[in-house]
Amino acid sequence: MAFNFRELKEKEKVLCVYIGLFKNVGAFKKSVFYFREESGVQFHLWSSVMLNMQMWGIPFGTKIYLQYLGMIKGDKTNYLIKGFEVEVIDVQKRKELPHTDEKKESGLPTIAKDTEQGLEVKNESVGGIK
Repeated sequence: MAFNFRELKEKEKVLCVYIGLFKNVGAFKKSVFYFREESGVQFHLWSSVMLNMQMWGIPFGTKIYLQYLGMIKGDKTNYLIKGFEVEVIDVQKRKELPHTDEKKESGLPTIAKDTEQGLEVKNESVGGIK
């Protein structure tokens, strides 16, 4: 899978579905969030401190409003960080997703794919990156 990174404009608000999370990507072993807009356009965002905090605990398949707030000062430091706000619209119930604990040991990214039966969670290699 090739990544389709999107540069959100300040205060831009996007209605999308949280599809998955790729872990340990690239030289710096960062995570990449995977989203799909209602139009069907899929896009990716590099993880950041605030995006990680906002997305914590949100299951794959959940419909959200994602808003980029621009660069803001961190609460405990004077460092500028990318600010995000996430509003949950429709939660995908965890029990509707397959159990994936046994797959975490593989070290491959975890993503959710649309199937006729709903969302399928699996681990897979991304463009040769493992």
